[in-house]
Amino acid sequence: MLELFVQLFKAVLQLFLALLNPIFLRFCMFCAVNCLDRYNYSY
Repeated sequence: MLELFVQLFKAVLQLFLALLNPIFLRFCMFCAVNCLDRYNYSY
């Protein structure tokens, strides 16, 4: 019973990561671009 729960949890976790990844990457890119812009404007 516990093993089934662990496998289900892993499947849900992988699905969650698959959904979250593009959003997280886009967020990181957005932050990086913002930081670079701010750095460039300071000069």
